[in-house]
Amino acid sequence: MVFFSVVLTLMNYTRSSAGLVSKNVKSVLILDNPFGKITSAHLLKPMFDIAKHFNVQLICLSDINKSDVVGCFDCVIKLVIKAQKLSNFEIMTHEGNERIEHGYYKIMNGQMSLF
Repeated sequence: MVFFSVVLTLMNYTRSSAGLVSKNVKSVLILDNPFGKITSAHLLKPMFDIAKHFNVQLICLSDINKSDVVGCFDCVIKLVIKAQKLSNFEIMTHEGNERIEHGYYKIMNGQMSLF
């Protein structure tokens, strides 16, 4: 929680020194499993309140399905990798959000790319 607050404060300071701070300017922060052991609502609420205060949209990648964590987000997309029948290919699909039309991934040289 403290590290998250420091990162957002530094982001806001950088934006203000560049003259980009206003109510209309927003930022996006992409986090890979930011929750760790923090999955309780009383700890998550201040984290999301701080992000809202600094106009930061959070995109969090995680495999945590607890209702306290999922309930903090307006939009939740669960990605699932499924093997294609009669093929060596796998496809990435989604569950629970019909706003996504399609997407796929490709592994080349051990590196995964999303398209």
